[in-house]
Amino acid sequence: MDRGPCEQETEKGMKISFDILPKPVQVMSERTFVVTVTKENKLMSDAIVFLDLSMPGMYMGRNQPVLKETAQGRYEAKSVIPRCPRGGTTWQAKVTVDLNGKITATDYIFEVH
Repeated sequence: MDRGPCEQETEKGMKISFDILPKPVQVMSERTFVVTVTKENKLMSDAIVFLDLSMPGMYMGRNQPVLKETAQGRYEAKSVIPRCPRGGTTWQAKVTVDLNGKITATDYIFEVH
């Protein structure tokens, strides 16, 4: 995640790209979460995109920033990643995309500093 966006291709032929800006990804500092949705190399507008940030193995409360489309196929939200009281640095972002009633979910694991 520190070098650029992560991209996954789904079984439904969709590509979902996930990024966090600015870098490095740090706790307790507002970050912009960016999801880009393409299908057959075309940016997909009018999707409903959900983001659920969690820490594997430890409940850190709900962190589900609302993503809004800021450009064709690009969805953004701002949020803060809290500091883990036990010192953990591994986080997971679950991105769920609803495109015309077809729902696809992808998971991204990332480290915070």
